[in-house]
Amino acid sequence: MSIRIYNQIIYTMSNKLAITKAALESVTQPADIIELDAVKENWILSCMQTTGRTKEQAEIKFNLESLLFKKTVTSTKFDKATNMVSYYVALMELMLANVTLQEGGGYMVPLGDQCVFMVGWKGRLEQMQQIPRVLYVHQPEIVYEGDDFEYELAPVKRILRHKETPQRNWEVKTHVYMIVDMERGPVTYIMPMRDVFAIRNRRSKSYKDYVWKKDNGKWEDWMDLPMWISDENAAIKKTLVKHAYNAMPKTEKMKDLDRMQAERAKAHNIDPDAIDADEVAKEENVNYSDYTVVKEDGTENTVTFDKETGEVNPPANDKPPVANQEPKNGDAGKWDNGDF
Repeated sequence: MSIRIYNQIIYTMSNKLAITKAALESVTQPADIIELDAVKENWILSCMQTTGRTKEQAEIKFNLESLLFKKTVTSTKFDKATNMVSYYVALMELMLANVTLQEGGGYMVPLGDQCVFMVGWKGRLEQMQQIPRVLYVHQPEIVYEGDDFEYELAPVKRILRHKETPQRNWEVKTHVYMIVDMERGPVTYIMPMRDVFAIRNRRSKSYKDYVWKKDNGKWEDWMDLPMWISDENAAIKKTLVKHAYNAMPKTEKMKDLDRMQAERAKAHNIDPDAIDADEVAKEENVNYSDYTVVKEDGTENTVTFDKETGEVNPPANDKPPVANQEPKNGDAGKWDNGDF
């Protein structure tokens, strides 16, 4: 963990609103941490100080994230993550990252007895929007064979035109691009699909594991598909977003969080593709109708969520994990400057 971020978290844990380690460890269920008054007060105050939100705005943010947090950590996949201090630190990292647990912005991930927070690719889009002198971040666009598409690399990289035509071949993708409107003018990020797939083959552990198991007859239908199989378009866009994010100037807070998460991913062999794939699979089958929450007194309370207010996740796949297999080597790629 970055020293600066660690000190900031420890500072918030040692001021007048602090939660002591003993108080955190007295909580038996992770979802109960969010109910502690001091947690709420500390999160809201820190959110106001680090993001510039008003108290009312910070409270709204906390209420939304606390519902999503509860829904996440009550999954059986968190049963072995019993270190309650780690949940508090993960909540503080979520606040410092200034993203959301909703729809791929960020994730709470069980890691042994710990809960850790990871920024998702949609969270990267949120963070790019927060970079100074960024006016607007456009969503990535995929170009297909047969599109009327032209771009130039010099003197300024830019898209000259992109139009869908009746000849579009939906099965063949050729490029992915996105535009970021800066104060000095638009900046275009573009990648040919050959480079995107080279990154997939070289860097995506979940995809390489899938290919190896398929090739060797080890794949079973209950196993979670990698993002490159369950939602290839999202995986393509994610690859470009991460490249664009890494190329942009960032605040010191972003640099610290990035360094911390990169170190953690490397130390614990976390595959961000696998994390995003899990959430994509949930989103594909999500039910946005009413659902029931059982309160402490045993009464039931019906809550309604939709895509505008929050994400309702179905139960996680509770089947036992498959023993690690040796993946097949992927092709070499040339886009190595980032966490792809």
